[in-house]
Amino acid sequence: MKITTQTNKTLFTFFIIIICFAGQGFSQSSREANTPSENRKLQKAQEAIKNMAYQEAIQIFEKLRQKGNLSDSGKEELALTYLKTNNPEKAEDLYFSIGLKFLSTEHLFNYARALRYNGKYEKADRVISRYLEKRPNDTEAKEFQNSSAEIMEIRSNSRYTIEEVGFNSEESDFAPLIQNGILFFTSAREVNPIIKRRTPQTRSPFLNIFRADKQGDHFVSPELYSSDLRTIYHDGPICFNTTGTEIFITRNRFHSVFKKEGKDGNNPLYILRALRKNDGSWSTPTQLPFNSPDYNCAHPFLTRDGKRLFFTSDNPEGYGGSDIFFVNRTKDGWSNPINAGAKINTKGDEMFPYIDENGRFYFASNGHLGLGGLDIFAAEIVDGILKVKNVGYPVNSEKDDFSFFLEADTIHGFFASNRPGGKGSDDIYRFKIENPITFIKPPKAIHYNGLVIDQEKKTRIPGAIVGILDSTGTYIKEVTTNRAGLFQIPDSISGKITAIAAVEHYYPYEETFSLKSLTDTITLAMRPKPVYGITGTIYDSEKNRALYNAELRIVSPGYETDTVFTNNEGKFRARLNPYSTYNITILRRNYFPKKLSYSTTGLDPGYVNLDQSVNLTLERAKIGDTVQIGVDYNGIELMSEKNPGLDDLYLFLKENPGIRIELGAHTDSQGDALDNLKRSRKRAQSATDYLTNKGIAPIRIAPKGYGETQLKNNCKDGVPCSESEHKENERTEIKILEM
Repeated sequence: MKITTQTNKTLFTFFIIIICFAGQGFSQSSREANTPSENRKLQKAQEAIKNMAYQEAIQIFEKLRQKGNLSDSGKEELALTYLKTNNPEKAEDLYFSIGLKFLSTEHLFNYARALRYNGKYEKADRVISRYLEKRPNDTEAKEFQNSSAEIMEIRSNSRYTIEEVGFNSEESDFAPLIQNGILFFTSAREVNPIIKRRTPQTRSPFLNIFRADKQGDHFVSPELYSSDLRTIYHDGPICFNTTGTEIFITRNRFHSVFKKEGKDGNNPLYILRALRKNDGSWSTPTQLPFNSPDYNCAHPFLTRDGKRLFFTSDNPEGYGGSDIFFVNRTKDGWSNPINAGAKINTKGDEMFPYIDENGRFYFASNGHLGLGGLDIFAAEIVDGILKVKNVGYPVNSEKDDFSFFLEADTIHGFFASNRPGGKGSDDIYRFKIENPITFIKPPKAIHYNGLVIDQEKKTRIPGAIVGILDSTGTYIKEVTTNRAGLFQIPDSISGKITAIAAVEHYYPYEETFSLKSLTDTITLAMRPKPVYGITGTIYDSEKNRALYNAELRIVSPGYETDTVFTNNEGKFRARLNPYSTYNITILRRNYFPKKLSYSTTGLDPGYVNLDQSVNLTLERAKIGDTVQIGVDYNGIELMSEKNPGLDDLYLFLKENPGIRIELGAHTDSQGDALDNLKRSRKRAQSATDYLTNKGIAPIRIAPKGYGETQLKNNCKDGVPCSESEHKENERTEIKILEM
């Protein structure tokens, strides 16, 4: 089965044993042919990936890339490997370096996933649009097209309060459930500090089942659960029947020290069943009949009547990477596996099935429209049709969110996530539902319809703010037009009203209407202001080639920051306001940012081509490059509150998460040399603190003070120099160490 839409959570999140790049070998690219030596190393990387030795594969890829010997197809496979190892930033960086024009069709889709995983939804929209140009009939990809507005709507509606539980470890903790008042979960935390058994692929401890008892409102003191159910390989996740006398457990097929393997050389996951004995211990787990050495079965969930078992599998008869299946239990035993269907399963990954006490079905998926990686979804049958909904923010995030469980009160529950800020790779969180999702639409409200359009072009205007006043001039309501330029007025408002509308680039509008029939639509035709704007083309300073997807951040006091991107020819077009001053920052991955100032004051309406008056080239960053930045110091070594030069450096580092720098501070030769060295070190550290306080990881910056050891001119001790000459040596520089 060809797996083409995996995320970093691999096939069955942390603990899957069998996933491989089936059908996605390291084919030679028609754009760049691999050398024989490169092919041999790529074959070695492919074998490492087949054995899930991802770090080994990454090392091979990276050595080739650093020597300039990795073709685009190799970079694509490296990016996909980074996705599978929870490093979407590196994946995005690699895909970006290849360029939209040169990415293969499959990896266009993976690039969009990496962008969504990094919270860059608008960029993901553009990449999905490019993918659909090549695969116009991909119905699932169409669901992701132009989805940024819908995603932002999900994010803007906070439905839960969440908190991290107190028993998480530095390893992976997930799959929580409560049985008879005890919380069970699966964890990769160390069990034996002396004998440390670890997976050969990730060097992480094997999974085990843990339990935690309730103390007050919290579960505490987790401990290993039941030696009857422990093997030397992966054990968990699990589920119980309602009485706790029957357990279903995910386990590697072979758990002897004399390990056997499936036909592809891996140790697949099976689901086993055990019964509780009279003395409280468990019987020896036995395999269920639908397990197979050719694929994995995991994440069991038994319905409350005990008649149906849901599970996750990469059975080749599925729709995509991993699907949700179920088997029915009858007097004759278990049925053959039945796929949960196309409403639930996609060509991506679906996993962790769960049904709450009200019969609502939950699962995790990266194939349905979500905020990034795996999201949690709910499904219900409404009027005979199965409906699926994203459970919402902040349970769901840009990262992987999965293994949902709802407590008996149906208000509180648990889930797992690998979002930043947790203690380990996956952490368990507790939530409280504040604003539940619903599948039944509320009764349709009766209202009058309104429409805001451009007076000249007759096009609809989204985002216009419309104020409604009654016949006495009393302010009643404020509404905002949707993407179709529409707004609604409740029928409780009747008679004459006055509508006042305002939106950027249009003159204020005011008109009085008589509300008569609910079938009528009142139309507000707004007169546009004269058009001011800029156009231009962004180029590489060395190769003089146009740079597509460069970002222009346009800031003006009193207006929202506008962002535009260059097209495939490197061209941009941005509309501006009259009589306004702008600061423009040009950003592109792996290039140093550039800042421009521009004003429309005194200009005639129209677009101005900046190519004719401004240098719009960007300098590419390379390892070893040294660049001077402007830094303002308050006194000897303390930073000022605002530092435009460091703010530009912050944007550069934020846009390039793979770059590591040295931040060097230099002084002139005036004064004692040792004092100058100390002063420069304090300055370098102060500048570093400024950046880390804004969110840059400290490991990415190496502060260094040079004192007066690297003067730019001949103003050394004993040489008379002017203040301006001495000032030339007072500087802060960055040097690219790694990218």
